Amino acid sequence: MTHPLDPHINKVNQRLKAARLGLKIERRGDMLALRGTLPPRPGSDRYHPYQQRIPLKLPANKTALKQAEQEAKVIAARLIEQTFDCRDYIVKRFQIF
Repeated sequence: MTHPLDPHINKVNQRLKAARLGLKIERRGDMLALRGTLPPRPGSDRYHPYQQRIPLKLPANKTALKQAEQEAKVIAARLIEQTFDCRDYIVKRFQIF
């Protein structure tokens, strides 16, 4: 099903692709996520990077899309610098408040 934000997501993804950042923004329902080839998560039995999604916890709107684009650039820079840590983005299931 199409969403009014989809054409804007496509434009942002074209910019990300032109910059060769290796990440793209996806709309999953009413939320935004990033997808790209990332290092294995801690505890994974994989040894090499593979396609993964990072949920951004951002609603699917134009303001959040700008934030998602900036986050994609930050993550791409961290991947290049080899300082990316997916633990910064993993949803913690058992948080104690």
